[in-house]
Amino acid sequence: MGFCHNCNKEVSSKFCPNCGAEAVTLVKNTKGASDPTLIDELYALRSGLSRLSQENDKVKEAEDHLVSQRKANGLIIDKVEYGRGQGNLKYFQAQCQYVIDSCEGPNREYISKKGALEKAIINLESESKKWLKKFFIVLPFFFVSIALFVASAIAFEYSEGLIPMGVITLLTSSLLGLTFWCNFAKNHKFIKPYRRQIEDLNKKIKSDEQIQAEINNDPHYIEYNEKYIKAKEEYEKAKTFDYSPYENALRKQKNASVAFYKEFYPAFLAHFEKVLDPRDWCNLDLVIFILETGRADNLRDALIQVDGYRHTEAIVKAVSSASQAICRTIINEADRLQRAISTHVDTINSNLVAISKGQKALSDSLGGINANINKQINATELQNALLEKANTSSDRLSKDLEEIRNYFIK
Repeated sequence: MGFCHNCNKEVSSKFCPNCGAEAVTLVKNTKGASDPTLIDELYALRSGLSRLSQENDKVKEAEDHLVSQRKANGLIIDKVEYGRGQGNLKYFQAQCQYVIDSCEGPNREYISKKGALEKAIINLESESKKWLKKFFIVLPFFFVSIALFVASAIAFEYSEGLIPMGVITLLTSSLLGLTFWCNFAKNHKFIKPYRRQIEDLNKKIKSDEQIQAEINNDPHYIEYNEKYIKAKEEYEKAKTFDYSPYENALRKQKNASVAFYKEFYPAFLAHFEKVLDPRDWCNLDLVIFILETGRADNLRDALIQVDGYRHTEAIVKAVSSASQAICRTIINEADRLQRAISTHVDTINSNLVAISKGQKALSDSLGGINANINKQINATELQNALLEKANTSSDRLSKDLEEIRNYFIK
């Protein structure tokens, strides 16, 4: 006999006649129905694994809080340091600077023009003075040449040599004087218009207070400046964020889960090591499924079938089918399983009480009786854990157990 997981039914040949897939060989049933007590024990084992898985969930939740906070702060930092556009401090600074430049730009241009005009006036005045000074230097020679010319004309018969000299001196001084005066006039004529332009510019130039008021009242500047301040505050907060409360909460929860494991494992789960080897707890769902469906009469045969599944490609479908079946059983037969769990819990608790009495007989100072009574297992708690983790595979439950063990060395 074999079982086809594609068709989800037993077949009488090595290959399924319906789909052609290779069937998994089933161990022949020689004793009828599987031992219900064994199945109940395996469900009790699953409830214990579920309870430890709940503890590991608490650790993961605390770890998720830390990771999510680091991620959130990391996104803020990356957005500010490496992002573009909205959220980047440089972007907001650039937008604010654009407004500042639009307000200060014309004013700077007016001031620059005014400075250039004032400098030009200084140069023109200097040039004008220079040419005017030269003009006044030439002016006496002009008058002297006129006097010589007049004198030579009056006393013509006595001053034939003075006439040409007077003419030459007069022409020379006249040309020089005219040249100097033209240069003076050319430079001096621009001074007055430049001063009028400066007066016009003075009316346009705004004071620093006026410029700042204009910037502060600009709606775009207000918007981007507020965004810049907010983004910078978020960035500084993210950069200097104190993770110690989250790290302490995670450390505290790990310690609490480890402490629970140290009490719970020897008090409850250790009792099932004789029923099923801990190395096979990851296959617990598949073992229960094989036993419940009559595919094996005992645990040994069930484990042989599990090994058979492991050596074929059918393991994934087999585990999936087993997990679904276990989930339905847990939900539909909750009362039966609760009774089974309670039976095992009562037995274990009786042993704990006996141990505590023995400890008390050895030494009341050790407080052993109180410690062991506190360790007593709560059946309702286990039942709730079993229901909560009904959809969780035994493979995942066993991994949670290993993770808690790893907290000892982390």
